[in-house]
Amino acid sequence: MFICIWLTKLLKAYSVCFQLFYRHRSYWELGDHRGSSPHYRTSF
Repeated sequence: MFICIWLTKLLKAYSVCFQLFYRHRSYWELGDHRGSSPHYRTSF
């Protein structure tokens, strides 16, 4: 039971990290290397 709860928390953390990484990568692909966009600044 405890392992299941731990696994779900781990999966949620991984999904959040993956979403942040994918969002930053899409910003880099758009060419916003300066980090001047408000979305980029608020996520850090």
